[in-house]
Amino acid sequence: MIWRSHLRFLARTPWSLTVSMLGLVLGVASLTAVHLLTERLVQSLDRAIPVHLKASQATVTAADLSSEDYFWLRRSWRAGAVAGVDAMTPVVEGSILAGDTRARVVGLDWLALIDGAPPLFPSSPSAPTTDGSTSTASTAPPLPLASRIVASERLGVTVGERLVLADLAVEVAAVVSDDGFADATPLIYADIALAQKLLRRSEERLDLILLFGRDVRPGYERWLAALMPGLEAGFSDRLAMALPPAAAERGLRLRGLRSQLPEQAFGRAVLFNLGALSLLSLLVSWFLQYQTAVLWLRRQWPTHRLMLLQGVPLSLVARVFLSLLLLLGAIAGVLGLLVGVGLADWLRTQGLDAAAAEQTGLSFGPWLLAKALGSALGVPLVAGIMAWRGLNDVRASADLAGRPGTSSATVRWLRPLAVGVSLGLAGWLARTPATGLFGAFGAILLLCLVGILCVAPLLTFGRQRLFSPAVGRWFGGRLTVLMGVRDLFRYPGDLSAALCALVLAVATSVGIGTMVDSFRSDFDAMLDGRLEAPIVLEGPAPLLETLASDLRAATVVAELRPTYRGRAQVAGQPVSLRFEPFDEHFRRAFALAHVPEAGDVLLNERASRLLAARVDSSITVGRQSFRVAGRYPGYGDSDLRLRLSVEPDTLIRARSDRFGIATLLEQLRVYPGADPAACDALISALAERNPSLRVSRRDAVRTRALEVFDRTFAITRSLSTLALIVAAVGLYAALVSIALLQAGNQRLLVMLGQSRSERLGFQLGRSSAVTTITLALALPLGLILAALLCQVVNPRGFGWSVPMQLDGPVLVWPFVVTLLAALLAGVFSGRERHG
Repeated sequence: MIWRSHLRFLARTPWSLTVSMLGLVLGVASLTAVHLLTERLVQSLDRAIPVHLKASQATVTAADLSSEDYFWLRRSWRAGAVAGVDAMTPVVEGSILAGDTRARVVGLDWLALIDGAPPLFPSSPSAPTTDGSTSTASTAPPLPLASRIVASERLGVTVGERLVLADLAVEVAAVVSDDGFADATPLIYADIALAQKLLRRSEERLDLILLFGRDVRPGYERWLAALMPGLEAGFSDRLAMALPPAAAERGLRLRGLRSQLPEQAFGRAVLFNLGALSLLSLLVSWFLQYQTAVLWLRRQWPTHRLMLLQGVPLSLVARVFLSLLLLLGAIAGVLGLLVGVGLADWLRTQGLDAAAAEQTGLSFGPWLLAKALGSALGVPLVAGIMAWRGLNDVRASADLAGRPGTSSATVRWLRPLAVGVSLGLAGWLARTPATGLFGAFGAILLLCLVGILCVAPLLTFGRQRLFSPAVGRWFGGRLTVLMGVRDLFRYPGDLSAALCALVLAVATSVGIGTMVDSFRSDFDAMLDGRLEAPIVLEGPAPLLETLASDLRAATVVAELRPTYRGRAQVAGQPVSLRFEPFDEHFRRAFALAHVPEAGDVLLNERASRLLAARVDSSITVGRQSFRVAGRYPGYGDSDLRLRLSVEPDTLIRARSDRFGIATLLEQLRVYPGADPAACDALISALAERNPSLRVSRRDAVRTRALEVFDRTFAITRSLSTLALIVAAVGLYAALVSIALLQAGNQRLLVMLGQSRSERLGFQLGRSSAVTTITLALALPLGLILAALLCQVVNPRGFGWSVPMQLDGPVLVWPFVVTLLAALLAGVFSGRERHG
């Protein structure tokens, strides 16, 4: 009988049922779509990790690492002074040209890895050989000893092929699958002795030492990483390894792999942000479920009261009510999974590049099913329990008139205490960098909690003030508007949940919109400076050296500026070096007050933070010390990057040695003379004769960069918009609930002659009150969230901060959305007949 009663009620209230299901389906769909996207991107990031780093657990670095340091460490390990290490190998790395392709050479001591280290090259299917046949299937590639190498398939070589690299004859022992990003540098694995010859390195010089051991991550970290892909970006490296005390005297430092894989930390920080944002729609849908449960209980109370009088215990009614919510949640969960797959496909096309968007194979894994269905069942269950217990103690109440109960002194003090503790803890998390991304988003979550806790007191305060004579005199003859506002504030318990959802969604929209707009403005200004050269040429270094001579002799070219690149270890950290002339062009590109001196260095924010290098301090690069002249944001830099001066050589060289660091010509920046059209024609002719030459023109690069920027944040905007939609649905449900409570008053006003325009004024009064309350809380909260995103989340997740800038459209748009949502919800809820 109780089941039939509930089902009959839902049949009479199809619109309310649809609203509730829609909110939960959208929440689960958001969660599903982000999980599928992040899972796919995590797999792409994992494939891009070089195999020698993927199998290891830690690295040992030093400012000037040598083979003597390696042998000392190996002797200490054999003597039992190095804990948690199963194997170790020295590593040398560098870049060479394989034909017209730049390749990364990695030299390892393969014999040292035979025992203790996992196989770096797993068994692979048959590989093509030079005669077109295939090697034995499912065999592991042979070790690249002597003059043999293992090459990435992206190099286009075959097994058994003989190559000449750096004037040395080598043989391709195996070709390994290269599933990384399409623009990744191909890898060549060689024995360390051969790699040193290929790179023309001293036998005493090493880049790092790889340590192999066991994965010591706690079980809860692996569980959370599987539950929310990308969440591991918030965890710090955990190492069971320890170096002997004497290692510090030799300058040896033990570091986790994140120092060697900055692009991985960068990518996972993006995924962490997306995962945290996906929870917003689910949280908003919880408020909607709570509001719907309150509405349904209020409408069904007369039936429940009759059952109570007939001897039916309310506990049985409650169990049936919660079971019904669980059933609806299961249905919404299945629908949310299906909608989430479609939403993930759409978000991929909106927010990823073409290569990533074409990836297929989205599927339901056990973690996704557990997360989606658990949310779909847990959200309505918790919301139903809270709604049942929150309606003036339904076990003892004889009617549910909707008026709030009297709070005890303890309850009245709990709210300000929670607000104070949340503010204090949020401030500590935001000011403590050691808390990482978890601390940054913890501070955001606590501030959102403060905003939510302020909704009910603000409604109570408004109710007290609206019944004062002064407010009545201020409204004057607008009696219907005053009545609509008063009736709205009369039932704070029925409105607070929906307002919490709307405040949260609007504040997040303001915060994210302000951060993205500030970021774009600063990024746009950066492009104006960095893209000062009308034409940029990139390609193999020998080709650029040859072209430099021709271009300098051409009268249509006014100036030619080279840029060189290199790699080095600075304070035990791998850094990327850029060498270019320090001149007026450089000053304008980086918005400096003056041109730096030849002995100065410029660092990106990530390098400045990790190397603890302040302006005017000194830093050693190679064999020379430099003064830190300044730092720049380094948008898009996933690595530590230093910029140093190079004198404009009369002869631009493809390769050179600076401060003991091998550098390679990376690009030529061309400034046309008096006839730009002739210069452009010359460059086009050179590009046709040299297919490996890449020509970038300023306007095209700028347009492409802004397109990539907008696409990068398309997913973020879509998720925040989805949360706004769910919040608007929740607001509609709340206003329907209030309209039901006001039905008697409305019928009385109609009998007294209230016109349709006066009823519209009544509804507009409610809508304007909702808008005012929402903006009063959401705007300041959103600006605080924007400041945290710009100054805390971005530096911890990506390595750079964003100067916060307020823009009118960013603040006006949430106001317009809130006003329209409140207006439409107020008008349509007033026309609702069935709840």
